[in-house]
Amino acid sequence: MYEPTEFLIMGQKIKVEYSNNIQRLGAVGLWSADEQTITIATHDIEGNEYSEEMMTQVYLHEKVHCILHFLSYHDLNGDEKFVDTFAHCLHQTINTEK
Repeated sequence: MYEPTEFLIMGQKIKVEYSNNIQRLGAVGLWSADEQTITIATHDIEGNEYSEEMMTQVYLHEKVHCILHFLSYHDLNGDEKFVDTFAHCLHQTINTEK
């Protein structure tokens, strides 16, 4: 499975980390503007590994949060329905590229 570890946005390096420990925080993914990191859960609360599809969707969801943060779209960034729908659309476009 391809697991990105970093990317650049507006000249800033964003680290991507993977953890089997963030579900206790009630999340499967986290974007931290302060630390400039995205953290993706690798396992559910029972210790079952998430599928590649699930992890990719969570990664894209958090990446949308990151992009909106850098573009200063704070209202949209706080709209989880918008972020999730946008991430799903992005995921489908990537998966159907020819």
